[in-house]
Amino acid sequence: MKSKEVVILSAKILATFFLFFYVNKNVDFSQIHNIEKLGFVFFIAVTFGFIQQFFLFLRWYFSLKILNISVSKKSILKSYFVGQFLGTITPARSGDLAKAFYLENTDKKHGTYAVILDGAIAMLTLFFIGGAVFYLCLVGFFSNGITDVCQNNTYFTYRLSSAAGILCVLLVVVSIILIAIIIISSKTKLSANFFTDFIKLFSVSILQNAALIIQAALIFNLLLPVSLDYVLYRVSIAYCVMPFLSITIASIGVREWAFTALFCDEIIAFAVSYILLLCNSVIFMIPGIFLFYFNGKKI
Repeated sequence: MKSKEVVILSAKILATFFLFFYVNKNVDFSQIHNIEKLGFVFFIAVTFGFIQQFFLFLRWYFSLKILNISVSKKSILKSYFVGQFLGTITPARSGDLAKAFYLENTDKKHGTYAVILDGAIAMLTLFFIGGAVFYLCLVGFFSNGITDVCQNNTYFTYRLSSAAGILCVLLVVVSIILIAIIIISSKTKLSANFFTDFIKLFSVSILQNAALIIQAALIFNLLLPVSLDYVLYRVSIAYCVMPFLSITIASIGVREWAFTALFCDEIIAFAVSYILLLCNSVIFMIPGIFLFYFNGKKI
């Protein structure tokens, strides 16, 4: 990597940490309900953070396996952590594409197909869960979904949930088409056990996105005096809307807006966003930083 590129990348890293500490500075934890539970909240967040990383790695592994890209687990792990690092510090996780460059003895074109397949599956399963939650809301399963805390924001929340439901259907269709295009256009031989591997890929992605939603829902449930079905419903909406707006680094700003709009409590929204940023992104950037700067192979 050229010195100019190193400087630019380092500036982005510094900007990310600056935004992180800026968010931290503007969160007044003393005003949070059940502040005595913060220790348990961080335990829940970190635990689910590790669970998500495990499933994210498996999703990347099965994405490669489906496209019959055979590399060592060490190479897969290295590419995964570098992708986590660069994906966190780049807008819309565009740095994830770096994973293709860290796969040993692999054509970069096929590696890029795997990255796109990995992302498409992530979107497909996220909106699959979102669509399921939206359906459960329509049939009355989430009794507190469109009432409660946001007394003055009920209509907005209902319209937002309706839009999220429609977008879920559209995104599922688009994601399926995208996956089909990637697989068909790939010139590599597909896995001999394609359907079995695809089911495994879909399953681990469902589990990862479920862990993501449950993590945030449990945190909100601990910090707000509301029911778990209430927060599950609204967190699902938030995560379905955010991909359309995630053009910032680590979704900073987008996540706070979505949580504030749906929970009408700016302090809690910033606090939960801070916790998720720390436990889902910052902690797991560390291995990628070392691999990227000290491994020797650069993009």
